[in-house]
Amino acid sequence: MDGLRAIYYKEIDVHTEIETHIFEETLRRFNLATAKGLAESIDPEVVTDRFLYELRTNNAVFSAFRTHRMQNDIAAQLIDRETGRLKSFDKWKRDIKGMTDHYCHQWLKTEYDTAVHRAHLAADWKHFLEEQDVFPNVRWMPTTSITPDPLHEHYWTKKLTLPVNHPFWQEHRPGDRWNCKCSLMQTDEPVNAEALDGYTPPLPMPGLDNNPAQDGKLFSDTHPYITEAYPGAQQAVDNFLKKRSPSSMRRTEEDKRRIQKAWDDRKMERRRELYRKYKNDPDYENVEFNEKTGALKATHVEHNFDKNKGDYEVTVQDVGFANGHSVILESEFHGEKYQRFTEGTWDGMLCEIASRETGTVENIKKGLLHCASKRKTEVAIILFPNGGYTPEKLRRALGMFRGLEKQHDGQYIKFKRVVCIQDEQIVYDEPF
Repeated sequence: MDGLRAIYYKEIDVHTEIETHIFEETLRRFNLATAKGLAESIDPEVVTDRFLYELRTNNAVFSAFRTHRMQNDIAAQLIDRETGRLKSFDKWKRDIKGMTDHYCHQWLKTEYDTAVHRAHLAADWKHFLEEQDVFPNVRWMPTTSITPDPLHEHYWTKKLTLPVNHPFWQEHRPGDRWNCKCSLMQTDEPVNAEALDGYTPPLPMPGLDNNPAQDGKLFSDTHPYITEAYPGAQQAVDNFLKKRSPSSMRRTEEDKRRIQKAWDDRKMERRRELYRKYKNDPDYENVEFNEKTGALKATHVEHNFDKNKGDYEVTVQDVGFANGHSVILESEFHGEKYQRFTEGTWDGMLCEIASRETGTVENIKKGLLHCASKRKTEVAIILFPNGGYTPEKLRRALGMFRGLEKQHDGQYIKFKRVVCIQDEQIVYDEPF
């Protein structure tokens, strides 16, 4: 109501200014949508402060253009065409009800839902790029909509699967049509480019023809709010946003709490499901779940404990469990003969455990090499039963190990994380 009054009583110039109340509420909705979508993504590590800052900054730009368009549309109805006089506030409000319903309800709901989905997809895409060494391809997955888009239906019925860096994904992707609820799944299954044979991909809709993972824009500059803006819109938006504090664009504590809580809730529910699965599976023993921390552990009956250092694997599992992690020691008797398998999973990622009696630089490097010998290792875990670890020694060992990448001799792989344990404590747990 405050926004309508500001326009009616000409507290702002609708041509050269942006109405603050309408703008702030619009931006609030899009920032909520952004946080919700990111919280639904598969990898919290990719949601950096910088990425969220870009999304929030561009949400402000889009909201300002949207507000300028709305305020000019409704301001055009202020004058009674028959009498040439200013309408009463109540009559004007009744006359523009159809417009305000569209802007504040129907259109906003569609835009909000689309923003949620595209924020989710953007975070997933960043994850795909980081994982393409292991899972090089991406498959178009079916929609969850009760009214599937027939133009996108072709992709999932034909199981379209292309490399992450395929040119197709630069122009076509889920979320490039309004109300699209398709998704993508990363996979190491073979490419299926034949799915495009004889099919002309539909063009993205205006405003949805970009990849938010690349430019940080949930809605592109081709949206009609921008391309069909009233004269003076660009200058009005520029002037308005210059006056806003840069801190208003940054990641807020509320965003952090909202996204973190959503991830924590999802993690807890997944852990509960896994606990029930392992508890009811006779192939697993020592199954435990901590309802407060979400910690989970289980051991496959065919896990191959080292004759000399099997206790160390149990130590790693117990320390991980005590610190809220999910540590599953899996069977190592599967697959092709002589193929080397990882110990199991650490928070759902394939892990390998290397025990080194003392934490010398050379021993840490050897531990990393051991973990890299299992080529699918995602988390390298090094245990130092007799101590000796220091951050400086790890830094030097990591530098030496990373130097092996240039040799291209198969010794190096890029882990997702490195975990170090000493004195029954996790002393290091960081992305590689």
